[in-house]
Amino acid sequence: MTLAPEERLGQRQSDSWGEFMPTFSEVARDALNIAFEGLKKDLAPRADYCDLRDASFDDQTSIDYSNPRVQNLYLLRYLPAYLAEYTALYSMILHHNYISNPIRVLSIGCGCGLDCMGLMLCKDPATGRYLWEDPSRVIYHGVDITRWALGERFVDETFKIFLEDAGSWTPPAGALYN
Repeated sequence: MTLAPEERLGQRQSDSWGEFMPTFSEVARDALNIAFEGLKKDLAPRADYCDLRDASFDDQTSIDYSNPRVQNLYLLRYLPAYLAEYTALYSMILHHNYISNPIRVLSIGCGCGLDCMGLMLCKDPATGRYLWEDPSRVIYHGVDITRWALGERFVDETFKIFLEDAGSWTPPAGALYN
């Protein structure tokens, strides 16, 4: 599913990615708003919220990430911190030239693609341009057994999600990762 540019996170009105330069706060704000509105919508018709009362993300085996309410609660709790950490991490990697162009990422258990969001918010030290400005420089393959609603907002020529168990997943022919 490919979304029109105005439907993408942090997107200002624009006809193409090239005219778009999001800030960290715009992407975080938009993603949090989507999660919050989704949670409000999911909870409004319900009389009981027992499935969220005991939600703890410390014990990964007991969480049903396919539940949209759980996804939205997770994002409201963790998105700002994880997005900041991934942006800082990728900025350091790019600054020290630890990976070459194109940037080819394999993300096992990618969830909604927070790591991809963090990467795309980085500037290329060689050009000074945000990676959002030239998404062809990034190849991102995420593998997860769960479809995340927020992740689908990014599926395009740069960001591909494979809904499979990582243990049985086979990379596309010719795929190389750095």
